[in-house]
Amino acid sequence: MSTITAKTATKRPNILAFNFEGNEPSNLKRLGYNVVDISTRNREVPKLPWTAAETDIAFLYMKPNIFSKGARELDDSYMSWPLTILNLLQEIYAMQKYIVFFVAKGCSRDDFVPVDPFAFFGSNVSQYMQGGPPSPPIQRRQYPFAEFDGSTINITATGAEGDLLHRLMKDFEKYDLPIFSYGAKPLEIPDNYVIPLIKDQSSMQQVLALKVPIFPREMIPNFRTPRSFEQVESPIKYGGVYVLPDFKEDTGKAMAYLVDGVFKKQHPGIFPDSPYQWLDEYKLSGIKKKEQDLEALKAEVAEKIERHEKELSEHKAESDWLLGLLYLTGDDFTYIVKKALELLSIPVVLVDEEIGKVEKKKEDYEITNPINNSPWMGEAKTSTRGAGEDFIAKCETHQERTMMEKGIERPPMLLIVNYLLSTDPAERKKDFYPTKDVRLRLQASKISALDSYDLFRLCDNFISENITKAEVYGILFSGKAVISF
Repeated sequence: MSTITAKTATKRPNILAFNFEGNEPSNLKRLGYNVVDISTRNREVPKLPWTAAETDIAFLYMKPNIFSKGARELDDSYMSWPLTILNLLQEIYAMQKYIVFFVAKGCSRDDFVPVDPFAFFGSNVSQYMQGGPPSPPIQRRQYPFAEFDGSTINITATGAEGDLLHRLMKDFEKYDLPIFSYGAKPLEIPDNYVIPLIKDQSSMQQVLALKVPIFPREMIPNFRTPRSFEQVESPIKYGGVYVLPDFKEDTGKAMAYLVDGVFKKQHPGIFPDSPYQWLDEYKLSGIKKKEQDLEALKAEVAEKIERHEKELSEHKAESDWLLGLLYLTGDDFTYIVKKALELLSIPVVLVDEEIGKVEKKKEDYEITNPINNSPWMGEAKTSTRGAGEDFIAKCETHQERTMMEKGIERPPMLLIVNYLLSTDPAERKKDFYPTKDVRLRLQASKISALDSYDLFRLCDNFISENITKAEVYGILFSGKAVISF
């Protein structure tokens, strides 16, 4: 690698901006940083006033075929590309610095092959990008990245990186967002090799921005020489390669915030002579107060989120069993109905548990009406079809046997039914004993039929304190033929 002697003393970081056609790098210059702007529009290439190894950050605007064989090379032997740009990027990567690609519409993963430090971009990332090896070098066919056309994205990046992307992606519809990956990890690439920063929220989990962390030099993964992933150490906490969409008119802001808001926090070592460092000491008191308020608010929100997540987890653990009222069958459903009635403070005995399995099964439950302590019977039934009259006949049989055994009048009975199991419970209510003659039969037999979905809703409202215990009793023990809630 050639060495260029610095002509003047410079202040770090040293930034290279490559192939930007507008004034995007000017934002960095206004911040006082050293920026060398290299554009393919110019035949004359500016010399770097620092050595290649002293380049701290490289921003590259990737356009289709920018590094292809057909692209015009510059006359200057030092900075003609792609070869020398590749060497420069290798130095930046090896020195644990930063490389940022902004990817324009129409690019493909083949565009990354010529800029391939340590076989990482072209081999690892290009295979991560939509899967499979790069196209053959001869008669290469470019397949541009598909464009994201969804309505919802998920910013998975955290910390300063997450803050940046949340700012930029508020109006993400105005950007062309390439889909870099469909979520697959070719060659079983471990999660920490390629870190998604933005995904869509579809089942495909398409990656719209990503980061390649830097590993210790001797452990740099090389997929051209297969090796065990277990040998590779954890990535270094700073430095890395970012592959981001083209933010169009906001690209300059993105570059400035990456340097001042992300890299400066992650890697202060490359900012020893950062310009105007003393400005941080002269913030307006109002700004300092707002920053303090923001930090306090973040801490308060984090505490509330943690508390709510814990309460939610506990609530789900305590109440998820209620969903069984909507899909369980047989003895499992019978047990869940008993548990639901107990939740509503209704005394209930599961008859099978009392008489033992050796005796002939009777009704499912013995229930006590809490309003007047009168005895009720109970039965739980399930069906993949509708709520049939055979359930009513079964209840009448239990009532008549009890009348004979105890010499009493027909006891009232609660019939809980889970039916049409493949149908959304909210849509099946119209099919629950709808005819007049069936309801008259229920009324005559002192049977109150209850859809298990209504029992579920009663429990839900009771837990949420939207309904009182007395109101629950009034609904369940009203004596109506069909109980509706």
